[in-house]
Formats: sequence, structure tokens, C-alpha cells
Amino acid sequence: MNKSKPLFFDNPRTSIIVLVILTYVVYFKSFFFEFSPMDEDWLILRDQAYLSNWSNIIVAFQDAIQGLYYRPIQIVSYIIDYHIGRDNPFIYHFNNVALHAISVVMLYKLLSEFNIAKEKLFFLAAIFAIHPIALQAVAWVPGRHDLLLCLFAISSFYHLIKYIKKGTILNAVLQVVFFMLALFTKENSIFLFPLFVFIFFIFPPVNRKRISLLIGIWVLQLLSWYLMLTAVINTTLTAGTDFLTTLKSFSYAMLMFIGKSFIPINQSVSPIYDIISVVAGMLVILVIVFVLYKWGVGNKKIVILGLGIYFALLAVAVWFGSTLPTGEHLEHRVYTSMIGVILLLSQFKINFNLKLTRQIFSLIILALAIKTFVRLNVYKDGISYLSEAVKDCPKNYFYHARLGNFLYDAGRVPESLESYNKAISLYNKKPQVYNDRANTYVTLGKKDEAIADYTKAYELGKSPQVLVYRCLAYKKFGDFENAFKDLTILRQCCTELIPKGTEQEILTGLMGSRLTELNKLIAAEPNNAILYVNRAKFYVDSRMGREALSDLKKACELEPNNETYKGYYKELSSSFPH
Repeated sequence: MNKSKPLFFDNPRTSIIVLVILTYVVYFKSFFFEFSPMDEDWLILRDQAYLSNWSNIIVAFQDAIQGLYYRPIQIVSYIIDYHIGRDNPFIYHFNNVALHAISVVMLYKLLSEFNIAKEKLFFLAAIFAIHPIALQAVAWVPGRHDLLLCLFAISSFYHLIKYIKKGTILNAVLQVVFFMLALFTKENSIFLFPLFVFIFFIFPPVNRKRISLLIGIWVLQLLSWYLMLTAVINTTLTAGTDFLTTLKSFSYAMLMFIGKSFIPINQSVSPIYDIISVVAGMLVILVIVFVLYKWGVGNKKIVILGLGIYFALLAVAVWFGSTLPTGEHLEHRVYTSMIGVILLLSQFKINFNLKLTRQIFSLIILALAIKTFVRLNVYKDGISYLSEAVKDCPKNYFYHARLGNFLYDAGRVPESLESYNKAISLYNKKPQVYNDRANTYVTLGKKDEAIADYTKAYELGKSPQVLVYRCLAYKKFGDFENAFKDLTILRQCCTELIPKGTEQEILTGLMGSRLTELNKLIAAEPNNAILYVNRAKFYVDSRMGREALSDLKKACELEPNNETYKGYYKELSSSFPH
């Protein structure tokens, strides 16, 4: 069989250039995507004042995201992005792809330290570069923490191995620095510590004293990180509301991730475990066991390291997702663990010197790249993202509600109404959804439905802002009497919420509506004197004295013996200059 091979495999620099180009070709269109409607909203768009201040780089180490996640390096990266591109999503997406490309390069360099054949090296790094399971971490801006964790983890392993082999102090320093960065990026990085120790069984160190010192430094790093973490947040990993339910969800989710790591099917922006992907996970495990039994592997210690990286870095995140009521298992969480998959595959006895092998893997990479390139469109804007989320999680009211927001903003009002209706049918206790649906009804010209929803939203949340919206809706529909009632309440509690000019518009409209009503009554009963007197009073309040005097004169003509009307007429008449 033909064993000829392209020469570029023998040149690491050329291979790296090809890998970087491949990465950018697959992901370049994400540069022009918008922010998603999820975490970017409160991480970036609503937090621009925070991101604009360089001094908050220090503050980031003293605070937690939403009081739950200690991710200072992630926030620091956003501060840097903000100073480059402000709130333009281009720079955030560009840097996500750049971080992924750097990780691909570092993975190639790490694999080379395990004496893996250059052909196999290239194809394995290429799989990592374009695998669809990595898509969410790369195309979704909040996946940044997994991109950073992966880069720091690979770099830590790489410099640790280089230090063991060469004893260069610079490698030791860089290893310590990258481990510290990993700790301050994401919590599950603590499991890198036992994996670092396991490296010593693969590459036995010559200088044991230096290694003992390095281990001591790692312990101090972990202790320092833990003290800073607990000073900021006080959360622990729980078993959820029911341990057995959480354990079941965890087991199924792990099978789901195993399946998707090798066979990227049933991908989702917000996945819950499903039967298809669980079965795929089981089949993958059976195939791996069969391959290991039938043909064995190159280096069992590297296989153990790969499995350790995969499960250690993924298990905590999967357990956390299993404790949530929705049971969401976001795909970006497996991104760093894919290092373990690549290490495992590197020890399968596959001969990449054979042309047929290279052709098969080239087709696999092409198929994966096409799938990733096509699926990227899911993340291009809010409607695409949320439409996918609704399809994946049809019983999650939040996605329906948010899709309604984006459809409304895009002018697709009838479709937004359908989304709000679905959201409320799933969960009818959220005032914001009623408020948003009321806005839609206003746009569609449905007064009764809009007022009913604003009223329900106010009953649920007691937010004065809802009263503002209801007041404006009444005004829009010409119901100035009720608009004035809401205005009166707002005057008493929160005048600052009343839009400028609204009070005058309502008062003017109120007078106009009252005059219209009086005119209708007089047209129906032109000989009813009291109606003319009432309209005269309105004219007096509106400082329309001549019109009021004319109506009082008419009332006196209709009831010439009514002394009260005559008194009104005389009093008003005397107020005019002669």
C-alpha cells in the first residue's frame, strides 16, 4: 500500500500554520455575529461602566459573577476587550477564536512531548480545532472561561513536561503562572493538581528535590486560591433536592457528553440529556473497550492521563448541572476535557503512515468542519440562538419569553405574541412576561388585553414601572380618565418615572375627552340646560371664558326662571373687562 505522505507533516511549523488557517476558516464568520441574548446581557452590555474602569482588574479578584462564580480572569479578559472595542461584539468573538487557535497550537506542541508521530499529531490537533462540540465555547462569548481554562491547562502540562525533561527554571516559572491563571479562571482547575502529579509517573523526574519544591508551590497556590475564593463566595457543591435524581441526571449527562465528544449528534445551545445521545455514549464506551481489548494501546499511562483529564475536569460541571431544576448541561463545559479525548486517541494503534488512513481521517475532519461551519449560524443573533433553545428545551418558559422579546424588537409582533403566550402557559407567575406581552398587545391595538396584562404584572410584582406602562397605554388608547388615575398614583410615589411631557399630554387629553363627551350629550339633548351649564364649567376650568359665557346664556334662555344659572352668568360676565 502507498506510504507516501505530504512533506509538511515533517515540518512542525508548517503543520501549525495549516492548523491555525483551518481554525480561522471554520470560525471566521463568527467575527460578525451579534451578542447572544443570554449571559452577555449582564456580563457586558449592562456592565459597561464596570468594564470601562481599568482599576476593576483588581476588583475582579474581590468579587464574584452574580455572587456565584469566582472567575476573575474571565472578567479581566472582558475589561481588555472593552477597551479595544467597547460594546462591539466583533472584538469579543475575534478574541474567542484567537484563544481557541492558540490552544490548538499548544495542544500540538503538548502532544509532541509524548513522542507521537507527526502525522497523527496533525490529525488529532485538527480534530480538536474543528470538532463541533467545541463550538459553543468558541462561538458563544461567555464560553470564554473554558477557552482560557483550556489554554492555561495545556500550557501548564506542556511547561511541566519541559521542566521535567530539561530542568529549565523558566519552564517551572511558566508552569506555576499558568496553573495560577487556571485556578482564577474556573473552579474545576483544582483537579489539575493530581493530574500534574500523575505526569511524574509518565516522565520520571531526575531531580526529586526540585519536584518536591514544585509540589509544595502547587499546594500553596491552591491554599491561596481557596482563601480568596471563600472570602468572596460561600457556596458548596450540593446533591440538589434529591440525591438519587441528581445521580441519575449526572450519569445520563456523562454518557451524553461521552457520546457527543466522539459523535457530535443532537447538539444544543442548552441541552438536557436525551435517549439518543445517551445510547451513543454507551456505544462509544463499548467501542473503546473493544479496541483496547482487541488491539491494545501504545502507552497505558497516557491513556489513564487522558481519561483522568476528561472526567476530572468535566464531572464537577456535570454534577452542578444535574442539581439544577432544568437539568441543563451546556456543551462548552466539555471543551477543556477534549484534551483527554485527544490524548486517548493518540494511543490507539492507528498507522497514519498509510495513505488510506490519512484519507479516511481527512474525510472525517472535512465532515466535522462542515458541521461546525453550518451550525455556527445558530449563534449569529438572538433570534437564531433562542429559536434553537426553544426547540431544544420546549418546556423552559424563559427561552420562549426571551424569543418573544427579540421577535418584538425585530418587528415580528404576531410571532412575539405566540412566544409570550407559550411562556405564560408554562409559567404564569413572572410579571415581566405579562408586561412584555402587554406591550405587544398595545402595538397590535388590543386595549383590553394590554390593560389586563399590565394589571396582572402589577399585581405580581408591584413595580411602579408597570404603572407607567399602563398609564401610557391608557393615554395611547385615548382613555385619559384611567390614565389620569395612574398618573395620580405615580405623582405620589415616584414622579421621576413619569416621562417628560406625559402629565401635560394626559391633562390636555382628559379635557379634550370630557369636552367630546359633553358635546355628544348636548347633541343628543339640545334643550337640556344643565348640560350647557356643565360644559360652561369645563370651559371655565380650561380658561375659555367666552365659550363658557355663551353656554350659560343658552342655559338661561332654556330655563329663564332659574336664578342659579342667572347668578353664574352674572358672575362670569362681570369678570370680563368692559
